Amino acid sequence: MTSETQILNQFEQELKTFLQDDVRVVKNVDITPDMITVDAIVEYHGMIVAVVECVSNESFLPVIRRDISKILKRAQVQLGIVVTITGQYYIRKITNVRSSKVKIETIANEIRSICDTIPVNLDPQEVKQTLLKLFENAPKFATKGRIRPLFERACDRMEINRGRVFFQDNDEDAIMLGILGGAFQDGEAICRYTSLDSLFKMLDSTKHSMCSPVSMNDKRECDYADSFMPWHVNRSRGEVEIEADNSYFLLSCSDIQKSDDLTMWRLYGDNTKGVCIEYTIETAKIDNDQYILSRVSYGKKGKNGKDDHPELSFIAYLQSQAISPGWYFSFSKWYIWKFFFKSWTYSDENEIRLVYIPDTSDDDIYDRLIWYKDQSNGIFNRMALIPIKMGKRDDFPLEIRKLILGPQSPESIRNKEQIQFMADKKGIDVSIDFSVEVSSINNYR
Repeated sequence: MTSETQILNQFEQELKTFLQDDVRVVKNVDITPDMITVDAIVEYHGMIVAVVECVSNESFLPVIRRDISKILKRAQVQLGIVVTITGQYYIRKITNVRSSKVKIETIANEIRSICDTIPVNLDPQEVKQTLLKLFENAPKFATKGRIRPLFERACDRMEINRGRVFFQDNDEDAIMLGILGGAFQDGEAICRYTSLDSLFKMLDSTKHSMCSPVSMNDKRECDYADSFMPWHVNRSRGEVEIEADNSYFLLSCSDIQKSDDLTMWRLYGDNTKGVCIEYTIETAKIDNDQYILSRVSYGKKGKNGKDDHPELSFIAYLQSQAISPGWYFSFSKWYIWKFFFKSWTYSDENEIRLVYIPDTSDDDIYDRLIWYKDQSNGIFNRMALIPIKMGKRDDFPLEIRKLILGPQSPESIRNKEQIQFMADKKGIDVSIDFSVEVSSINNYR
């Protein structure tokens, strides 16, 4: 039986009869940073000119021919190719509404034609000037002026390769955090509301829990920010999307000024029966790779109640405008940053969000991931359990400094003693200032 590898090898050899050794078919490629994987890409003179999907079961051919448009837009390449087990070829240009059956010579001519309009190399100074012009023309938002110097410095050390322009990771981090309101300082405090049951599980297991975005209150968590981007198409729930949605873990916190706040107790503290956890931030453990901590950016209410989000419009503009034919700028960690943008309908939360991206190639890290059934909505969900500080062996960047029991927390006086005692017996290495207190709100019934 002919394998997918054999089909792609045959496709490559046929292309070479027209394009010689200037063409390569590279198999099983992550075409974007956010886990969009294709069966192969076509490189011509070192430039990515096409994505390739291989169909071994031709009953799936109509679906693949339709879905390759999503991959084309997300990868920002000009040509999509579907190869079947029987040696049939279909192509779809990014400008076309459907794919068509063609011969190999037609594909070779299309590749050659695309490359005739795409420069193989770009001059860094010209790229810088183009990016700075795009920056000026991009939509305005509150902190645009503040990040301009960061953007200018980033343009002096770009990565320019194979049709893509990226900033260095440190520069991208600084720009994105600037858009989101700035990085936190070491020792700053934030808080989080949760139930007594969740607190007990945390202390009993000596592990913090972080959930994937799949079961968040806003079911658009995974798609909201992407819906503003130039490559957005209505998401079909395929293997790639499901894998991506279960690969990141979130912890929702609030500004420390919201600590022991009646409205927050009622909304997020189990209707005042729960607990407010205060944390101290340890910035040395926030590497913007495994952990990212930032305030959430909320959009505005637009016409007819639709979402208007100037920050996302700015980001989308930068990534949609060709720097030169076939060359685009990209935020390489967009697949992480997108979780820090939410609809205006949630703006009252003033959320501060911690995102965790585990390296699952590490067995110890992979063992942190478990499955559970969400009690509030019944969704089967994935959770990361991360050790609470014990002998400085943890990597979690939030240190518990105080627990506040809610205004209607049951047996609060006795539990104040019991929780403190339990934490000590569990060997949790809390700071010297660690305390358990009862809410100061005493007029709520």
